[in-house]
Parts: sequence; structure tokens; C-alpha cells
Amino acid sequence: MGLWEGLSYEEISLLHPEQAAQWATRSLAFRFPKGEGLGDLKARVLPAYQKLIRTNPDAILAIVGHAGPNRVILCQVLGISVKHLWRLGQDYGGLSIIEYHGDSPIVSLLNFREEIPG
Repeated sequence: MGLWEGLSYEEISLLHPEQAAQWATRSLAFRFPKGEGLGDLKARVLPAYQKLIRTNPDAILAIVGHAGPNRVILCQVLGISVKHLWRLGQDYGGLSIIEYHGDSPIVSLLNFREEIPG
């Protein structure tokens, strides 16, 4: 997210209201200030993910990533457009599981978080 990394949507809206509005309405075409756009993210993440899956067909893999790349992967395996990636929850420490049966992915767990008592 470039210069916006670590900021909440509320902070971005206060600091950069015009750009925040563009992001909200044109998310596919929007490029974060000094960052990348969703198309760039998708072009960077999906080939790496697909190579991991292709070269490790019988392995159990743990992929640790940020919410954006995780959402791009989930959009791909769910067959939905990346323009809908904000509809997928990806909390800090959230666990999602994608199982493959041949070439068919199944999302068997999405954004699970075990609450720590305290």
C-alpha cells in the first residue's frame, strides 16, 4: 500500500480524501501512492502461488503472507474477481486452509482466529 501502509481507512480518508474516494470507487485501476495497484499485486502473487502448488502437488504447505496477497490467492481459488477481494476477511493471524483434490481447490477454512483469553 506504499505510503499508506499501516494506516487505517479512517486515517487515509482524513489525510487524503480525494485519493481515498478514488480507491473506494476504482479499486482495480487505483495505484497506491508509491505502491502498487491490484493488477500489479495479482501479477506478482499468482505466478508464485501457482508455481508452489504445481511443484509440490502432494505436500502440505504453509504460506504466511499479508492480507492483500492472501486475498488475491483466495479470489483465484474461489473463482471470483480480484475486484471483490475486500469482501474476504483476512485478520492479523487469521488462518485460511485451501485443500487440493487433484486440480480442484476447496477453501475448507477462512480467516479463523483463536481468541486468546486474557
